[in-house]
Amino acid sequence: MFLLIAGNAKSGSNEACHILSSARSILNAVQAIDLSDQEPKVALQLCALLKETQYRLLIAGGDGTIAWVLNAVQELQVKVVSEN
Repeated sequence: MFLLIAGNAKSGSNEACHILSSARSILNAVQAIDLSDQEPKVALQLCALLKETQYRLLIAGGDGTIAWVLNAVQELQVKVVSEN
């Protein structure tokens, strides 16, 4: 299982900045992506390389950030499996 964290450090009350910082101290820096530095499509291309690997995507930001990332997921046709 692979965890990818996408956060927008410029949105909301800067909580995404703290989340990304904490994630980088635990995970590989490649797994914690600041969307204020690169677009979601670039970040999600890593998922496309992991074809046989299941991954989780954690989005840190406001409604706009979540919509931005989900639109990129749809455009790149990343396979999404929902768990209830």
